[in-house]
Amino acid sequence: MVTLWAADEGPSHLAVARHHSLVGPRAADPLRRLAEPVVLEAVAAEIPGRGLKQSAENPDLTLKYYLLLTVGSSAQTVGQFLPPVAQWGVPYFQPSTQSLKVIQQGSLALDFSSKGAIVWRGVGAAEINPGHPQERKEALIREAVREILKRYPRLK
Repeated sequence: MVTLWAADEGPSHLAVARHHSLVGPRAADPLRRLAEPVVLEAVAAEIPGRGLKQSAENPDLTLKYYLLLTVGSSAQTVGQFLPPVAQWGVPYFQPSTQSLKVIQQGSLALDFSSKGAIVWRGVGAAEINPGHPQERKEALIREAVREILKRYPRLK
């Protein structure tokens, strides 16, 4: 499942934008080598449906992406929902973890900017299972790009 956030409002010059260029992160790391071709391919497939075409010279919009991965955790401790109140007969005790879930999560942000100012941003977030094969992870990125760009205003 991909969760989305997108700002649908932007300056009026979005209505006249016809060309875009794509800029990715600058760090040369293994994640970039794996994800960048997938992001570029997915954007190239989805963006023409929004009324834009790619241009290397004088684009109206620049599309920059950010791929953020992190590891989070969720834990529950014994008695976390009960205050140690003598009237309830609950004794004071040291909390101990009864449930721990480590979550690898990722977000993909697409920023459209014009003349250095961001005019539209879409963000998708998903839980990533490290045990999935690379093909499944690539499909998740493609789905995120597709769902994010669905919210971009269609040009006529």
